[in-house]
Amino acid sequence: MDTTDIFNDLEMYGSSKNGTKVVMPKGKKEGSCWEFVEMALIENNYKYHNEGGLGEDLYAWGSPIDISTIRTGDILQFTNHIFTLKDGRYFKRGPKHTAIVSTVNDSKAVVGIWEQHVTKPSKVVFNKVYLSPEGECTVVEGTVKAYRPIKK
Repeated sequence: MDTTDIFNDLEMYGSSKNGTKVVMPKGKKEGSCWEFVEMALIENNYKYHNEGGLGEDLYAWGSPIDISTIRTGDILQFTNHIFTLKDGRYFKRGPKHTAIVSTVNDSKAVVGIWEQHVTKPSKVVFNKVYLSPEGECTVVEGTVKAYRPIKK
C-alpha cells in the first residue's frame, strides 16, 4: 500500500474544515466525530464504512497500527480517554471518540488532532491530546487505538 499521500490529504481536510460542521449527506446531521472522519475518508478516496470497505467494526478506520508508529493523517480511536494536567485540569475523549492526527511530537506522547463534536455547537477544531504522561501531563487513562487509512 502506498502511504506517501496520507501525510497530507487527511490533515489538510481537517484544516480546511476548521470551524465548520461536517455531516454525512444522509442521516441525522448531528456533526458527530465519526461523521467528520468518515467524510474525510470519502472525500479523499479512502475505504470507508458505508461502502463496506472497512468491515463490521465501526471503530476501525483502516489498517491497525502500533500507536508508536503514528504520523500525520492516521486516525485515532479513543475509548474513555482522559488526561490530567499538573494544575488538576482534565480533558476527556469518549466514551468513544474519533480524530485525525495532525502533528506528533518525537516521543509520540503529545498529538495534535483535528476532531469534531467536542464543542457546542459541534464543529471541527484542532486540539492537543496526551497519549502518555509527559511535560505538563501527569496521568493518562483509557485506551487509544491507531489506524492507517487505506486508499481505494
